[in-house]
Amino acid sequence: MYNGYPTGQSRVPSYFGIKDWVSVQGVGVYEVNTAVTQFRVDTAPDPMNCMVIYHQVDTFGLTPDITSLTSGC
Repeated sequence: MYNGYPTGQSRVPSYFGIKDWVSVQGVGVYEVNTAVTQFRVDTAPDPMNCMVIYHQVDTFGLTPDITSLTSGC
């Protein structure tokens, strides 16, 4: 947890990332870097444009940035 929210990437044993808290069937989970995780629908026509992106924030008091891309679904 970071600022009360899951981190963008798992760093066991110290941190559990968003992928450790969310389970979605049929979706690939890709930890891009320490702050960003992508949840992609790998069977979509264009998986790189059919996903939800979770980006942790490093500023206290702010919430994570969650973006959805649907043009490739």
